[in-house]
Amino acid sequence: MQELNNPTLGGGIILLVLRFASELMNRAVIFFVKGDEIVGLGQFGLKDADENADEHVRQIKIPAAAESVLSRALADPTPKHTEMGGSEW
Repeated sequence: MQELNNPTLGGGIILLVLRFASELMNRAVIFFVKGDEIVGLGQFGLKDADENADEHVRQIKIPAAAESVLSRALADPTPKHTEMGGSEW
């Protein structure tokens, strides 16, 4: 965790977060808000038939205003245990 205080890391911080998270869980996807969209940034533990899970995650773009589990997390950024729901996103 001390590595996160290093200002020269830049984009390497996401890799550190993913590495730390992989010690706690089997798989995860990291998203971030870019303009009016929630976009996929990185992942670990996901597999798909063509072995391009990283690229598939980076292609995810969800309108931040659309009803989704991610937009609910943006509106109320507190810990939650929830179902994915029935929305398109």
